[in-house]
Amino acid sequence: MVLRILPVLLLTLILSDVYLYFKFMYGRRHPLWAYFLFFLPNALLLIAALILTWTENHTPENMTQMVIFFSLYMLIALPKMLFLIVDLIGKGICLFFPRAKKACTMVSSAASLLLLCIMGAGLSFGPTLLQVRHTKFSSACPLYTSPSPRDRTRQSIPTSA
Repeated sequence: MVLRILPVLLLTLILSDVYLYFKFMYGRRHPLWAYFLFFLPNALLLIAALILTWTENHTPENMTQMVIFFSLYMLIALPKMLFLIVDLIGKGICLFFPRAKKACTMVSSAASLLLLCIMGAGLSFGPTLLQVRHTKFSSACPLYTSPSPRDRTRQSIPTSA
């Protein structure tokens, strides 16, 4: 399964990082640790994706690795992709309103940070809130009773053939 969606995952990881690199890091002087921290999350995700593809024993008991990988992917790649999309839309808006350039970057940054916070909260608190604690099962189904009154009337009507 991971092999089928790996190209899409790699494309979203690399595309967003290349865009963000040329937007914020290219042509500016930054310390070496800033470059390291910039590429570290995606490098970890790429290593995790390679490990998942090499270990092809994804049984229901062994799905913890997949859940961790996709949780990290959602926390890292999706806010970056949202920033990319909103910023590109903002560039289109800036063609008509040149003064809005800084505001568009701020809106895209705020949208991606908001998505990061929402997803982080959902991944940290969501699984505990979604647990089913009390469940009562009933063997009688109230939606279907057999035979229904309508079924009885159909049986009593003689058919002429």
